[in-house]
Amino acid sequence: SPMLEVGLEADECWVLSRVYYYYCMRTAKCRRACQEHQFIDGRCWWKFPYLVPLCECLRPKCAPPTTLDP
Repeated sequence: SPMLEVGLEADECWVLSRVYYYYCMRTAKCRRACQEHQFIDGRCWWKFPYLVPLCECLRPKCAPPTTLDP
């Protein structure tokens, strides 16, 4: 998808959100924006050469396995 771009040194699970919530000032807002676009989580991510934290979204295929209660 042209909307998403993999960040520098990012693994295949986390992708930079360049459209819905680019600069990450609040983790909760980043997480909500990601979840509204079918991702399972969001986080603030910062690395040189970026001057501000960016919002990364976690792809659904990378969801941690859910534990089922017996």
